[in-house]
Amino acid sequence: LLYSSTLVITTTALDNGLALTPPMGWNSWNAFHCHNITQDLILQQADQLIALGLAELGYRYVNIDDCWMDNKRTTKEGALVGDPQRFPQGMTWLGDALHERQLQFGIYSSAGTLTCAGYPASLGHEVVDAQTFASWGVDYLKYDNCHNQGVPGIDRYTTMRDALNATGRPILFSLCQWGDEDSWQWARSVGNTWRSTQDIAANWRSLELNFWRSQEHFERSGPGAWLDPDMLEVGNGEFVKSYPENKAHFSLWVMAKAPLLLGNDLRTVTPDVLEIISNTELLAIHQDRTAPQARCVQGCDRKKFLLQQQQQEEEEDDEKNKDNSLRQSTRKTTTTTTTTTTTDVSSSSSPSWPWDKDTMSIFATTLGNGTVAALFINWDDTKTMPNTTTVNVVQVLGIIPHPNQVVYIRDLWTHEAVYNTNHGSGGSSSSSSSEAFGFEDLKQVPLPTLLPHDCAVYSFTYRTKQ
Repeated sequence: LLYSSTLVITTTALDNGLALTPPMGWNSWNAFHCHNITQDLILQQADQLIALGLAELGYRYVNIDDCWMDNKRTTKEGALVGDPQRFPQGMTWLGDALHERQLQFGIYSSAGTLTCAGYPASLGHEVVDAQTFASWGVDYLKYDNCHNQGVPGIDRYTTMRDALNATGRPILFSLCQWGDEDSWQWARSVGNTWRSTQDIAANWRSLELNFWRSQEHFERSGPGAWLDPDMLEVGNGEFVKSYPENKAHFSLWVMAKAPLLLGNDLRTVTPDVLEIISNTELLAIHQDRTAPQARCVQGCDRKKFLLQQQQQEEEEDDEKNKDNSLRQSTRKTTTTTTTTTTTDVSSSSSPSWPWDKDTMSIFATTLGNGTVAALFINWDDTKTMPNTTTVNVVQVLGIIPHPNQVVYIRDLWTHEAVYNTNHGSGGSSSSSSSEAFGFEDLKQVPLPTLLPHDCAVYSFTYRTKQ
C-alpha cells in the first residue's frame, strides 16, 4: 500500500520527547478571541474537559491564546506578566490549578514585537520569556507570527526553540508561522507542530482550504513534528447546526493527524458535538503512533483546483493592499467567505469544481495492526451521494486478501459492521458470511448515503477464513 510506506525526509523532527502523537486539548481563541479571557473562564473550560469525559480521552492541554498579558512587561526583569485584573492569582497559580486537575498548561506569544492583538510579544526577549514560561509550569507554547519585523522565520523560531530547551522543562513548541517562507522545509526540526495554513474560520470553505494545505507536504508530518491546519471549529459558526459538517471536519483532522485542539465553548456543548469529538474509534486512529497522516488516493485534483483559486484571491487581495500592512497587525484567515449546504459554488464568480470527473475524495492510512482506515467525503455543496454508491477498494486502496483471508469492514461513525450486499443476493460473493468480504466483493463495497459536506470512515481488517 503506497500510503503505508515510510518516506525519506531530509530533516529530522524536533527531539525533545514530546508530541509523539498529535496533541489534544482545548484553545481559547476560536470561541472567545480576546473577549472575557479570565482565569475563571479557563478553569471552567478545564473542569468541563473533565466532567464531559474528554480529558480521559486525551484532551489534556488547556491553552490560553492571545490577550492574557498585561500591556507592559515588569520593570525590573522585563518579563511578561498576566493581566492582573483577569488573572488576579497569577499565572503560576493557574498552572498549578491545571496540573492539580491532571491537565496541562498551554500559553501563547508571538515571534514578533507584539502579538496579533497588540500585546507585548517575544522577539528579542526569547530567553527571559522562555524562563518565565518554565517558572509558571507551562507545558505548551503556541508561537505566532505577527509583527515579525521582517526577521526570517527560521531565525525567530529557532531562537525560541533553543531558549525553551535551555530551561530544562519539556514545553511542546507549536509554530504558528502560517506556512510562510517555505517553512515546510525547516519547521520539522524546530517545532513539535507547525502551521501550514492561515487561520481557520468557522465555515466550510475555510475548513476545506486549510485541510488541503495540510496535504501539500503530508510526508513530512510525523511523531514529534505534526502538520497543523489550525484548531478545530467543530460546534462553532456555520457548523453549529450542521451535524454532517461537524462530523466531516473532525474526521478530516483525525485522518490528517492534526492537533485536535477544541475551539468551542465547552460549557454549552451540544450532545451531537460531544458525540463527534468523543468518537473513540477515530481517536484510536489519530493516536496510533505508527499510522502516518492519511494521503489522498482518489479525487485528489480538487486540491490543485482550490489552491489555484485561493492563490488568485490572495493576489487580488495583495493588489488592494500592496503594503500588506494588515498582516503585521491582525490574524489572517484563509477566507471568511461563507458557503452552506444550500449554496451552489457554480453560482459564484469562481470556476466550479468538475463533479462529472470526481464525486468524492478518498483518504487512507494504515494502522500499526495492519488495518486500513479510509475516509470517503462528499465535497459537493448541494448534491447527496445515494447509498447505491460503491467503491472498488481493491483498485483504490490496494486491499487484496490472500486466498485464505477475508476482510471485515466497520463503519466508524455508526460503530457497526458494513454488510456484504453481494452475499445472498445472487451476486458474485466470494465469501460465506454476510459480514465478510472476499476478493470479488471488495470491488463493490457499499457506502452509506452522504449528504452534502458529509463523510464516512471505514476500517478494513484482514482475517483468516473460518
